[in-house]
Amino acid sequence: LLNCGFPLKVSGETDFPCITDSRVGQGRVYVQLGTKIKKIEFKDWAEGLAKGRSYVSDGYAHALQFSVDDKPAGDKVKLREPGKVVVKAKVAFASETPLGTAQGGQMPKGRTRLVEVIVNGRPVATQEVAADDKEHDLVFTLPIEQSSWIALRQFPQMHTNPVDVIVNDQPIRVSEKSALWCVETIEQLWRVRAKVIDPEERAEAERVFQ
Repeated sequence: LLNCGFPLKVSGETDFPCITDSRVGQGRVYVQLGTKIKKIEFKDWAEGLAKGRSYVSDGYAHALQFSVDDKPAGDKVKLREPGKVVVKAKVAFASETPLGTAQGGQMPKGRTRLVEVIVNGRPVATQEVAADDKEHDLVFTLPIEQSSWIALRQFPQMHTNPVDVIVNDQPIRVSEKSALWCVETIEQLWRVRAKVIDPEERAEAERVFQ
């Protein structure tokens, strides 16, 4: 979806007890509210979530800061022509995971974690970071040739929302395969759901799906 320019905002949740029945809180979303707030208000949290100023995590991996040319997750960087951008991040990883992760999840082995910069769904730069309960500052310089989205992840524990880099006011259109996937997903949804829609509403529903 991101490869086709749709402004997707990732979020985390547990779906308790459908996906897992061990405990609530295995899938989480952390929203950046800034440093000047006096107390947490749900409306401010929801607004930050809608803007994509957040990251998902299992609770043991954190992107405390993430920016592209000083623009935070959920924001846009505009370039007049292809060029370089600077990605900055502050990350932290727990040295222990006493409560474990979500059902089916596997923790990375060893005492380090591989942090990846993702551009249009693919890792383009990496750095090993110690899982030592401490904050670590990261800096990457990346060449950007066309309008793209950039995010930070540590698989399988953490993923940020992206910063869009818009080159020469052109939309993000980076993958024909991604576009075909989007079309085929809608077509498959219609094949599965058409038969359970009320006959009087089916024609209108099909028009909306198309």
